[in-house]
Amino acid sequence: MPFEGIKVTALVGSPRRQNTLHLVQVIEDELKRLGSVEVEYVFLGERNIEFCRGCMQLSTVSG
Repeated sequence: MPFEGIKVTALVGSPRRQNTLHLVQVIEDELKRLGSVEVEYVFLGERNIEFCRGCMQLSTVSG
């Protein structure tokens, strides 16, 4: 199978969980039909996403 052991992160931006979620679920069903696929849903409306404050913190992290 071409999709064995694949992990997929589905970003769902719609706050109503209707058409966008349904479309992502259809895609998930098709991927699972092709092989063993693990899907993780991330609902962006439930996340606290803020704008960049220009603190430069990411550029100072080593590794």
